[in-house]
Amino acid sequence: MKKHKAGKVSIGSKLKGRKKKPHKPTTGIGKKKAAAVVLISLALIATGLTLFKSKSSSAASVCKTGHVCVVPSSGKHQVTLVTISWGSKASVPSAGYSANFTDTATHITYRTQSLPGSQSRHSFKTYTPYEPCIQASQATQTTSPGKNGKTSSAISFSVTLASNNGDSPPKLVPGKFKMTCKSGTLVAFADKPAPDTVPPDGKSTSTISVHLYTVWVDGNIPPQPAGGWAVPGQNGVSIAPLGGVRVNFTTDLGTLTSSNGSSGQMVYATTDMSGTASVTISSSLVGIAHITPIAKDRIGEGSLNSSVQKLVHATPGPTKPYKPLEVNFPPTMVPISALFVPAYYTTYYTEGASPSTGLTYKWSVSIPPDPGCAAGFSQDAQNVNQADWYHADDSEGGPCSHGPNQYGPKGHPGIVTVVVSGGGFTCQATYDGTLTGKGPNPSGCSHIPGS
Repeated sequence: MKKHKAGKVSIGSKLKGRKKKPHKPTTGIGKKKAAAVVLISLALIATGLTLFKSKSSSAASVCKTGHVCVVPSSGKHQVTLVTISWGSKASVPSAGYSANFTDTATHITYRTQSLPGSQSRHSFKTYTPYEPCIQASQATQTTSPGKNGKTSSAISFSVTLASNNGDSPPKLVPGKFKMTCKSGTLVAFADKPAPDTVPPDGKSTSTISVHLYTVWVDGNIPPQPAGGWAVPGQNGVSIAPLGGVRVNFTTDLGTLTSSNGSSGQMVYATTDMSGTASVTISSSLVGIAHITPIAKDRIGEGSLNSSVQKLVHATPGPTKPYKPLEVNFPPTMVPISALFVPAYYTTYYTEGASPSTGLTYKWSVSIPPDPGCAAGFSQDAQNVNQADWYHADDSEGGPCSHGPNQYGPKGHPGIVTVVVSGGGFTCQATYDGTLTGKGPNPSGCSHIPGS
């Protein structure tokens, strides 16, 4: 039989080449039927209407009567887009059909929904279940996840129809589908350190958590609305947490501590069954700790969704430079304390910032109503975290005035300021006046750009 393009065979070509049978005279009704057949055939030939299709045509037209058929669109791998069809004249329920994939080895059944708009009278599209491959992956995980294309296991399914409105579907011979589970692509990302700012007291800690997943992406995922993609775990993207994988952590400041008890500037942690590996960091020095987790490659801050989008939408071009995770250990400031000693006409100021080493201090005073009074203010040369202000009256040989506008309820109306720097941070505290007391809580430290 002569094949036509697009797998179509017209009535004309099917009639052509047939052996002619002996002509039998027709009478009455027989002649009318013969004429009708000829007219219908000519009409079909003229319009190009297809009555028969070859095996390369849609699954719905080749599925045997009484059977369920499963045809993949992109190979028989996990999260494969498939067409489910059936050979039955039974009407499709208004709610449509779903597919039941039963693992013939475990006898576990997984139901998958039809893709929106794909339901027709004899077929619909859906994705194969990914849970069996995830279970297989978790059972055979290694410290070196493979690349896409490496076969790890195969799963056989028996496929039946399931009505979405609870009606009994037609009794059909289940379809068969053998799915190959492949080791997916390693996706690794880190959470933002929690918290990302820690006192440098050697005790307070920040937690750094890294997550590893195996991700499989079907090559025929239909674009979702607004150009986005479905969340991981749905519509052609399957994920499996990768447990038992060693993740190395390094830092240039502070001490890392792993759940396995090891500590230092280089430690390792092993991912649990949720795919998470965590360490903590502490420091007795000020500065910014740069932490680099490594599992095959360096791991940066991110999320599962953003990591999957990068995998799905990978485009050629320059890659962004790697940025380590950062934990800030700025100086810890406390309110300035002031002690006025009348016998010496002097107020002594102290800033108890920590740590006690590695910091620089710069003290100053501003007193606009009596600028000359500032001449008695100086930073202690020995104890740089202290300053003193000699504010005796000018009538007593001092630099200050005690007139109505030069002295008030807080003593001399001057604002004492100390700026503390260290580890790439700058911090500030203030005190108002010259009487004994404590100043307000200092504002937070800020990072010095470029340091």
